[in-house]
Amino acid sequence: MPPLLQKTTSMTLMFGFYNLLLQKLDKLSQGRHHMANQALAASSAGLIESILCPFERIQVLLQDRANHSRLRNTLHTALVLRRFGVKEYFRGWTSIAARNSLGNVIYFTFTGRGGVSVQKSVPSGLFYGVLVGGILGVLFYPFDLVRIRTQKFMGGRFYGPFSTFIYVWNKHALAVHGMGCFLNGLRGMLSWGMVGTAYAFIGSRIFQ
Repeated sequence: MPPLLQKTTSMTLMFGFYNLLLQKLDKLSQGRHHMANQALAASSAGLIESILCPFERIQVLLQDRANHSRLRNTLHTALVLRRFGVKEYFRGWTSIAARNSLGNVIYFTFTGRGGVSVQKSVPSGLFYGVLVGGILGVLFYPFDLVRIRTQKFMGGRFYGPFSTFIYVWNKHALAVHGMGCFLNGLRGMLSWGMVGTAYAFIGSRIFQ
């Protein structure tokens, strides 16, 4: 349940707020500084997306086999986390916010030629989705390393992203990281390819 809820809501927030903010910023600047407006709108949409951190948090806990015997489902996990306070739902938020903001800037820089005019053809949406998705998957592999390591635990000390990355990087062999990076890139290609295709398909009919 968390991946489905998180992904659908995240994409809605990302595209919705990006287009809304870009239109507002372009209007305020009277069409000037469009590239800067794109970057600001994209990074802001990414920060807004990061409020969904609890969904990713619960997903990581449920996927960790160490928790299979004590965490039954999404609701039960949310109730267990409540014992540790609200901030426990947002463990790993820094990595998610950075990944979303920077990832959005890269994605919309490649594909966002003016907000709602993005990818007017389905093949174009698929191509740019696969291309940018692969780049993002490889580029942000370290962010996912830190996020997953951070979110595996309940309670206790909150470790910083940099120290967590150094620990995880040194714990595994380079070949393991290489395979992880490859799989993350492949997942990005599939995921963003579908997102780009769907967005182009819907957008070509709404904004034609």
